[in-house]
Amino acid sequence: MISVTGEEGGDGVRAGVSIADLTAGMNAIIGILLAIRVREKTGEGQSIDVSMLEGQLSLLGIMISSYLADMEMPTPMGTAYKALLPYQVFNTKSRPLALAIGSERLWKTFCPLIGRPDLIDDAKYRINADRARNRDSLIEAIQQLFLTQTYEHWEALFLEHGIPVGAINDIAQVVDHPQVKARKALADDDGDSCEARALERLQAAAWPCRPRQARGPAPRQAQTVLRTVCVRARRTESRSVRAPLRKC
Repeated sequence: MISVTGEEGGDGVRAGVSIADLTAGMNAIIGILLAIRVREKTGEGQSIDVSMLEGQLSLLGIMISSYLADMEMPTPMGTAYKALLPYQVFNTKSRPLALAIGSERLWKTFCPLIGRPDLIDDAKYRINADRARNRDSLIEAIQQLFLTQTYEHWEALFLEHGIPVGAINDIAQVVDHPQVKARKALADDDGDSCEARALERLQAAAWPCRPRQARGPAPRQAQTVLRTVCVRARRTESRSVRAPLRKC
């Protein structure tokens, strides 16, 4: 993961979050839910094996497949995406802008908006494969155009025409973002944890997938979950014995 993360031509860097731990937790949840479903259908329990290594391999799936296909070593590309372009962050007069041109339809819409309709029929940039072969010249030309206006100008223009675009927000901007508030993505924790008592009002990220009536933060301790579901497995000589899932 580190080997393909970072600025182009530079050393690899760690992801900004604990990606291996989070992936393992998500895979564990998926495994538990599948086991519950199997129990409902068959009455049998399941042994759940969560591998942090394999979780990372799954996230690197496209890069691993690409490498095995052509033996070309993936390297850091900053915010760019090798498979599609322009699909990266550009600087504007005021702040960075993240752009995602993910189809030929979007490309044909995008070019006139930046004042370069000629790029649509330019043999060097007509389709994504052409653009990939001429990445450097295209990115440089687009970057210079973006510097002529502010982020706010480009955002309003692109959103009006369905071009995927976004700002690079810091954490303070994220928690204060109108969409975050509209989604109620931060849940108040009015429990008796030491953190809540110290801060009087603690907020944490709510569960991203939740029933409409569930608006609280994620359980603070694993025991909360284990009171509801307990996965027990027994192993024999060469295979797992499926034991029924039970409430603890």
